[in-house]
Amino acid sequence: MPLFNPLVSHSETLPTDGNKKSEDKQYIKKWNPAMYQLYNADCLIPICWKQIIRGGRLSTKVNCLKYYYSEPYWFRVKTVNNVIQQDFKNRTLTEMINEELRTTNNIREFKFDLLTQILQKEGIKSFF
Repeated sequence: MPLFNPLVSHSETLPTDGNKKSEDKQYIKKWNPAMYQLYNADCLIPICWKQIIRGGRLSTKVNCLKYYYSEPYWFRVKTVNNVIQQDFKNRTLTEMINEELRTTNNIREFKFDLLTQILQKEGIKSFF
């Protein structure tokens, strides 16, 4: 499983399969933009909450890595949205990033607009 780095770096690339050859452009994975947003969101939640990923939450991350090339199913987006909704301070993920992480770290910008659109099509309030 590739490492997730939320910090700003000089070479912003999408996660690869971890092979040495992946540094070559022909080996870089072509992520679906919405799936990449879901992957980022799923990686950021435990960082914001200072928790370890276990059980069903781990399967969401594995699915993102396995099906990186396709649009995420709305119910997978809803699952991560429901997890964010459980924040005890009732914050969105973007608020958590700005309040918890960005104050002491140089965090790169994360957008979740595509995930919000997927949820809006189903009539679900977004907590991204």
